[in-house]
Amino acid sequence: MPTIEFAGRTLEVNEEGFLLHPEEWDDDLAGTWPGPRRASRP
Repeated sequence: MPTIEFAGRTLEVNEEGFLLHPEEWDDDLAGTWPGPRRASRP
């Protein structure tokens, strides 16, 4: 299976790039994900 290196961790992904083990996704990884940030609401 393909893997990606992210935040110092190796994660297995399928051919489409989705995590094979979504339980590995945690708050530490989510905080470092380079995706778009939502604007905070007042």
